[in-house]
Amino acid sequence: MKNNESNSRARSHYLWPQNHVRSRGIGRSLFVNIWLGAIALTTLRNIQIAGLIAYNTINF
Repeated sequence: MKNNESNSRARSHYLWPQNHVRSRGIGRSLFVNIWLGAIALTTLRNIQIAGLIAYNTINF
């Protein structure tokens, strides 16, 4: 039982890096796209908020 458990653990440890390398490029590009999209959204939102504040400040 114990030997079988260690064997399956070693097998999964052997298979995991290959899957990790295969999916790393897709995951990294997806993460970068989400990160850049979030930065762009927050930047646009901050520009809109700053524009509203400036607009209200000029009017009042």
